[in-house]
Amino acid sequence: MDKWDGMRADLAALEQKQLRRYLTEFTSPQSRLVMVEGRKQHLFSSNSYLDMCNEPAVKDYVRAMTTAYGTGSGGSRLTTGTLSLHLHLERLLAQFKQREAALVFNTGYMANVGIISALAGVVEYIYSDELNHASIIDGCRLARAKLVYIGIMIWRIWKGNCRSMWAVPV
Repeated sequence: MDKWDGMRADLAALEQKQLRRYLTEFTSPQSRLVMVEGRKQHLFSSNSYLDMCNEPAVKDYVRAMTTAYGTGSGGSRLTTGTLSLHLHLERLLAQFKQREAALVFNTGYMANVGIISALAGVVEYIYSDELNHASIIDGCRLARAKLVYIGIMIWRIWKGNCRSMWAVPV
């Protein structure tokens, strides 16, 4: 028995339950239609649901900005500085949404983790649906508030077993 036997057993159990996950290789750009194993397939799980990553004007702009600013920030905006490009985008978004300011995150996951942990950090309890996305659960955990899952309570209300419930939306 070696140190990896436990992990192999866990993977075999996932395989048995058809829960083991694998990477899917695309041989085409990220788009509504992608090439997988030589076949064109619809991609419903992408964050590029508007297909903006293949829009020619967006590609041209990204090419120009990559030439001007390089291919990465070099680190977090807070510790290594922010690009004027990011500040310009945030000003445009705030203006578009008619708000005082806007803050851009690099992923939806980071937005949920950052915003929930910052805003909910002053409360004692957070009520959260037990089926919320992992980013919401992680944001709640980082807030260090007591996390109360309310999924079963919602189910009881829907089934008519409970007349009322009060919960603070997350």
